[in-house]
Amino acid sequence: MVGMTPRSLRVSAFWLALVMLWLGCLTLFVATTVASVSPDALPTAAALALFGLTSSLIWVSGARHAGLWLASQRARAGGNSAHAAPSTSVGAGARVALLYCTADDFNAPALAQSMRQDRPVSTLILDDSTTATGRAEVDEFAAQHDVLVVRRELRTGYKAGNLNHAIADLHSAADFVVILDSDEVIPADFVSRALGHLQDPRVGIVQARHIARAGTTAFSQTFSGMLGTHIASTQPGRTLIGMSNFMGRGAMVRLAAYRAAGGIPELVCEDVAFSIAMRRAGYRIVYAHDLVSEEDYPVDYGAFRTQHLKTTQGAIELLMTSRRDLVGRGLRMGEKLDIVFELAVIPVTALAGVMLAVASLALAALGSVSLIPLWVAVITAVLAAVPLLPETTRLLVAEGPVASVRFFLVASALYSSTLLATVWTATAVLLGRRAVFRVTPKRQARPRPAAALGRLVPEVVVAAGFAVLALTSTGTAAPALTVLGSVGAHLFFTGAGAMRGRPMRTGSRSPELQVS
Repeated sequence: MVGMTPRSLRVSAFWLALVMLWLGCLTLFVATTVASVSPDALPTAAALALFGLTSSLIWVSGARHAGLWLASQRARAGGNSAHAAPSTSVGAGARVALLYCTADDFNAPALAQSMRQDRPVSTLILDDSTTATGRAEVDEFAAQHDVLVVRRELRTGYKAGNLNHAIADLHSAADFVVILDSDEVIPADFVSRALGHLQDPRVGIVQARHIARAGTTAFSQTFSGMLGTHIASTQPGRTLIGMSNFMGRGAMVRLAAYRAAGGIPELVCEDVAFSIAMRRAGYRIVYAHDLVSEEDYPVDYGAFRTQHLKTTQGAIELLMTSRRDLVGRGLRMGEKLDIVFELAVIPVTALAGVMLAVASLALAALGSVSLIPLWVAVITAVLAAVPLLPETTRLLVAEGPVASVRFFLVASALYSSTLLATVWTATAVLLGRRAVFRVTPKRQARPRPAAALGRLVPEVVVAAGFAVLALTSTGTAAPALTVLGSVGAHLFFTGAGAMRGRPMRTGSRSPELQVS
């Protein structure tokens, strides 16, 4: 097309292909199923239509992820993630501050290691701790290492409010800040290499690649590899066909760009909100594959679930509060689509899973399950599995088929276990419940079966209702297996001794992802 750049052509081609794939599969489904149903079988036609529509949501989500994976491989092979040389033109005099965020989860060894940069930096501990023990740990470290502690009287705005308060106190004492979470470790050349990516004054944020430490618990050892492969298989691709985004930590921010963007929006999903504000202010966000930031993976299932549901709440809140930003000027169309898909993917696919169970139950009750073509089930299963394939593939190469298959099955169960809770949480925020920023627990919780079962009651009631409906209408509980399996997986990860003791596999990360 006349006037289109190679990038805009590439972005347009990606999204057009995604839409065409979705419409093509949906049209084929309608032509081969719904259209063949007799006019007097309206309930069957409605159940088939629901099945097809919800299946198509999984198709488009999986196809986008597969496209990002391929685009990421192309970006890395083509040098789009090439290493940046340490900064020279930005100037040796650039003033950099490390902003370390903590709230009763202070990690002295992590901060001490991150402070060992190969160029001068100042360090500020942004302490939102509420316990005397937590504050004392911070004060002791600060006295030993001569770093500044910043506290605030009103702990509003979550992590974003903490950062905004500290940056306001900086005034003109720094040109750039590096944002660190409490468990994060960056290498000694992080600051100098990040400045190398900021030589273009239009770059407002340099975002590092994240990997997770294997940790000491079986849960973290089993699943920690997913973080590194997920980032590596999506972020380079998003740079090519969507938008690189700030991930909330492990990033360097130009303070001139921060001020132009109006600071960090004080929302639960502050990272994506800040990315939108930065782009609307005219600055770019660079994903730097050569910069590595290492962090802890959730220590147990409870920590994972807390993190997952916080992400879900934050995504819904941001979609509701940023509607005008996402339709207004400042972002390219490909960037807008990328952000909407990224925010909506978790709640929408969870809802699709539940609605598929509803549609399957209805079709079974109507005796019409046989009307669902085999190709629909195959495509749905394959595309639903795509997000787990990068880590599954890496394990296949690194450790063999047994470890690969074992991981795939357990990881599938892990995400299945959040199905009902994700839908419930997203619906509650949509209906007006306030999204809440919950700090991911850093210590393994003591098993409390009674409390865990109490939290599971709503899901058990829903699953039991599905099972009763299935049994009374079809004579078998098979149509309710999706929902029953979700609750069963939740029970397993809550009480499984294997996840508190021995790891389900070893070698959670490949050598090339290790921090030197």
